[in-house]
Amino acid sequence: MDEKPNALRLLFEPPFLALTLALFVAALLAGVHGAFRFGPERREERAIAFGKSALVENSAGLFSLVRREHRAGGAYADLVAEEAARASGAPPNSRGLELEAYLDRLSAPDAPRYSELAARARAASDRDELVGAARALFSWKKELVQ
Repeated sequence: MDEKPNALRLLFEPPFLALTLALFVAALLAGVHGAFRFGPERREERAIAFGKSALVENSAGLFSLVRREHRAGGAYADLVAEEAARASGAPPNSRGLELEAYLDRLSAPDAPRYSELAARARAASDRDELVGAARALFSWKKELVQ
């Protein structure tokens, strides 16, 4: 009895059985990979984020990008002076040298004076010097406010 050739039966007989099993395993692995590869959809982050902290980070990034961080020392010294004047009850109209003299009088005798620290911040020539001066100003203000 001669049977007609059957393509489906031919796939499960040697030499095509190995190819059939390899294709089945590959399809199974592709299905598993597809099922576990994709998780929840990721939201695309904004190029420019909202909020005050994002504004500060973007501004700091711009300063860093143009390598001009050290030029912010004077502005930081002025900010510290304003905060210290407000915290210590300085005369409301005092500005500039008058305010510096007032803040120098508030400094502890064995501690550096405000005018020295502010001059150091204004004279910073690189980022490391600015960071050191800013830390010193911050410590000075912290001691004053306590």
